[in-house]
Amino acid sequence: MTDRQQLEEILRRGRELHLAMQDGDRPYLLPLNYGYADGCLYFHCARQGKKIDCLRANSHVAFSVSEIVQRIEGDLPCQWSTRFRSVVGNGTAEIIDEREEKIAGYDIIMRQFGGPVGSYKEKNLDASLIVKISIDTMTGKQSL
Repeated sequence: MTDRQQLEEILRRGRELHLAMQDGDRPYLLPLNYGYADGCLYFHCARQGKKIDCLRANSHVAFSVSEIVQRIEGDLPCQWSTRFRSVVGNGTAEIIDEREEKIAGYDIIMRQFGGPVGSYKEKNLDASLIVKISIDTMTGKQSL
Protein backbone atom coordinates (compact mmCIF):
# COMPACT_ATOMS: atom_id res chain seq x y z
CA MET A 1 0.00 0.00 0.00
CA THR A 2 1.31 3.42 -0.91
CA ASP A 3 -1.87 5.53 -0.82
CA ARG A 4 -1.19 8.26 1.77
CA GLN A 5 -4.84 8.43 2.90
CA GLN A 6 -4.96 4.69 3.62
CA LEU A 7 -1.65 4.81 5.50
CA GLU A 8 -2.77 7.78 7.59
CA GLU A 9 -6.06 6.04 8.40
CA ILE A 10 -4.13 3.11 9.86
CA LEU A 11 -1.93 5.51 11.87
CA ARG A 12 -5.01 7.37 13.17
CA ARG A 13 -6.73 4.13 14.19
CA GLY A 14 -3.67 2.47 15.73
CA ARG A 15 -3.03 2.17 19.44
CA GLU A 16 0.49 0.79 19.67
CA LEU A 17 3.64 1.97 17.94
CA HIS A 18 6.72 -0.22 17.71
CA LEU A 19 9.72 2.09 17.58
CA ALA A 20 13.19 0.95 16.57
CA MET A 21 16.19 3.03 17.61
CA GLN A 22 19.94 2.56 17.47
CA ASP A 23 21.65 1.60 20.75
CA GLY A 24 25.34 1.72 19.92
CA ASP A 25 25.86 -1.05 17.38
CA ARG A 26 22.57 -2.82 18.17
CA PRO A 27 18.90 -2.11 17.45
CA TYR A 28 16.59 -1.23 20.34
CA LEU A 29 12.85 -1.81 19.86
CA LEU A 30 9.98 -0.70 22.11
CA PRO A 31 6.18 -0.81 22.02
CA LEU A 32 4.68 2.59 22.89
CA ASN A 33 1.37 4.41 23.11
CA TYR A 34 1.35 7.22 20.58
CA GLY A 35 -0.63 9.88 18.79
CA TYR A 36 -0.62 10.80 15.10
CA ALA A 37 -1.26 14.19 13.53
CA ASP A 38 -0.10 16.11 10.48
CA GLY A 39 2.48 13.59 9.27
CA CYS A 40 4.08 13.14 12.71
CA LEU A 41 3.98 10.55 15.48
CA TYR A 42 4.10 11.65 19.14
CA PHE A 43 4.86 9.81 22.36
CA HIS A 44 5.81 10.84 25.88
CA CYS A 45 8.62 9.58 28.05
CA ALA A 46 10.66 10.30 31.14
CA ARG A 47 13.38 12.93 31.02
CA GLN A 48 16.07 10.28 31.50
CA GLY A 49 16.47 6.70 30.40
CA LYS A 50 17.71 4.42 27.67
CA LYS A 51 15.14 5.54 25.08
CA ILE A 52 16.12 9.22 25.39
CA ASP A 53 19.82 8.32 25.43
CA CYS A 54 19.38 6.42 22.16
CA LEU A 55 17.42 9.25 20.53
CA ARG A 56 19.92 11.88 21.61
CA ALA A 57 22.75 9.83 20.11
CA ASN A 58 20.90 9.13 16.84
CA SER A 59 17.57 10.73 15.93
CA HIS A 60 16.88 8.38 12.99
CA VAL A 61 14.20 5.80 13.81
CA ALA A 62 12.05 3.14 12.20
CA PHE A 63 8.47 2.38 13.22
CA SER A 64 5.59 -0.01 12.71
CA VAL A 65 1.86 0.17 13.48
CA SER A 66 -0.42 -2.82 12.87
CA GLU A 67 -4.16 -3.27 12.96
CA ILE A 68 -5.46 -6.81 13.37
CA VAL A 69 -8.74 -7.05 11.49
CA GLN A 70 -9.49 -10.74 12.03
CA ARG A 71 -7.80 -13.92 13.18
CA ILE A 72 -8.73 -16.95 11.09
CA GLU A 73 -8.69 -20.44 12.57
CA GLY A 74 -8.81 -23.72 10.69
CA ASP A 75 -8.67 -27.45 11.16
CA LEU A 76 -5.17 -27.62 9.66
CA PRO A 77 -2.14 -25.43 10.44
CA CYS A 78 -2.01 -23.94 6.93
CA GLN A 79 -5.61 -22.76 7.29
CA TRP A 80 -4.73 -20.39 10.15
CA SER A 81 -4.13 -16.79 9.18
CA THR A 82 -4.57 -13.17 10.15
CA ARG A 83 -6.26 -10.39 8.26
CA PHE A 84 -4.36 -7.18 8.98
CA ARG A 85 -3.29 -3.75 7.84
CA SER A 86 0.09 -2.28 8.77
CA VAL A 87 2.34 0.70 8.19
CA VAL A 88 6.12 0.71 8.44
CA GLY A 89 8.39 3.67 7.95
CA ASN A 90 11.35 5.79 8.87
CA GLY A 91 11.53 9.15 10.51
CA THR A 92 13.51 11.67 12.48
CA ALA A 93 12.87 12.19 16.19
CA GLU A 94 12.81 15.58 17.87
CA ILE A 95 12.82 15.85 21.66
CA ILE A 96 10.37 18.49 22.88
CA ASP A 97 10.81 20.10 26.29
CA GLU A 98 8.98 23.42 25.85
CA ARG A 99 5.79 23.50 28.00
CA GLU A 100 3.24 24.59 25.38
CA GLU A 101 4.62 22.20 22.75
CA LYS A 102 4.50 19.36 25.30
CA ILE A 103 0.85 20.16 26.05
CA ALA A 104 0.08 20.10 22.30
CA GLY A 105 1.85 16.71 22.04
CA TYR A 106 -0.06 15.29 25.00
CA ASP A 107 -3.32 16.51 23.43
CA ILE A 108 -2.49 14.62 20.22
CA ILE A 109 -1.76 11.45 22.19
CA MET A 110 -4.96 11.75 24.23
CA ARG A 111 -7.08 12.36 21.10
CA GLN A 112 -5.66 9.15 19.60
CA PHE A 113 -7.37 7.23 22.41
CA GLY A 114 -10.49 9.40 22.64
CA GLY A 115 -9.46 10.66 26.07
CA PRO A 116 -9.73 14.08 27.67
CA VAL A 117 -7.24 16.78 26.70
CA GLY A 118 -5.73 19.59 28.79
CA SER A 119 -5.57 19.91 32.57
CA TYR A 120 -2.20 18.17 32.81
CA LYS A 121 -0.48 18.36 36.18
CA GLU A 122 2.53 20.65 36.19
CA LYS A 123 4.66 18.08 38.02
CA ASN A 124 3.93 15.56 35.24
CA LEU A 125 4.77 18.08 32.52
CA ASP A 126 8.01 18.95 34.32
CA ALA A 127 8.98 15.28 34.69
CA SER A 128 8.38 14.33 31.06
CA LEU A 129 9.35 14.97 27.49
CA ILE A 130 7.42 14.62 24.25
CA VAL A 131 9.10 13.03 21.26
CA LYS A 132 7.86 14.08 17.84
CA ILE A 133 8.76 11.85 14.91
CA SER A 134 8.56 13.52 11.53
CA ILE A 135 7.81 10.72 9.08
CA ASP A 136 10.31 10.64 6.21
CA THR A 137 9.00 7.54 4.40
CA MET A 138 6.25 4.99 4.96
CA THR A 139 4.57 2.16 3.19
CA GLY A 140 1.89 -0.32 4.12
CA LYS A 141 0.65 -3.82 3.67
CA GLN A 142 -2.70 -5.45 4.07
CA SER A 143 -4.14 -8.92 3.99
CA LEU A 144 -7.91 -8.63 3.95
